[in-house]
Amino acid sequence: MSKKRVLVAMSGGVDSSVAAGLLGRAGYECVGVFMCLGQKRQVQPNQPGCCSPEDAADAREVARRLGMEFEVVDFQQDIELIIQHFVDEYRRGRTPNPCILCNSRLKFGKLADLADKRGAEYVATGHYARVADIDGRRRLVRGVDNGKDQSYSLFGMGVERLGRILLPVGEYHKGQIRELATEMDLPVHDKGESQEICFVPDDDYARLVAERTPDVCREGEIVNTSGKVLGKHEGTYKYTIGQRRGLGIALGEPAYVVQIDAEANRVVLGNRQELSGQKLRAENAGLDGG
Repeated sequence: MSKKRVLVAMSGGVDSSVAAGLLGRAGYECVGVFMCLGQKRQVQPNQPGCCSPEDAADAREVARRLGMEFEVVDFQQDIELIIQHFVDEYRRGRTPNPCILCNSRLKFGKLADLADKRGAEYVATGHYARVADIDGRRRLVRGVDNGKDQSYSLFGMGVERLGRILLPVGEYHKGQIRELATEMDLPVHDKGESQEICFVPDDDYARLVAERTPDVCREGEIVNTSGKVLGKHEGTYKYTIGQRRGLGIALGEPAYVVQIDAEANRVVLGNRQELSGQKLRAENAGLDGG
């Protein structure tokens, strides 16, 4: 029987590199794919970044050492749509998670389409999550390393895709992945981790939002839940529900952002009890993570 072909999303980091190595050991024919997002993402040399030319070079070298095919795909226009969604959500007073859209639309969307063109049966990534058969159905479950679990960021891909997903890293703890990378003689075995959003490498999301939509930089009121004015803010996009630090206002007790009214340009603060709620309104909890 011919080997089963799998498209491996390779970021140049240790997790996706080991994922490719594990799949190769398991007998899969792996094709490494690096997603080009169009910008240099590293902030400084030797500082962990994401999607930079250096990362592409690392991914290519890992593929060479593992004896894999490798290609770079251009997703610049696709990531631009995700960035715009990110900015628009902050304008609305909400806190988006762009990784959910990236996973559902790119890694398990566009890459799945590419897999069809390349004759690959599966798509694989280095996420710390697992796919398991439970009660006769394919299910997305947590990775064994609770401290690194990323299953929450994959919910948007839809259950119908689970049959084509491989997540080998989810069976290991992070320390084991490092050990495997060393054992496999991968050049990224000691590479640092990138924690920030790939298109916000300096972690200053407010700067990105302000640069793209200068009109959000409007002074407004900070009030308590009774409407009493407590101070001023420089833009609601700088706040998120539940935020406690960086408020610049002392109330004599811990204060939290309990509401963001972007239309009225107002930020509402309250105590911990006022932060709690009895109901939740959810949108786009379906299949595409939109």
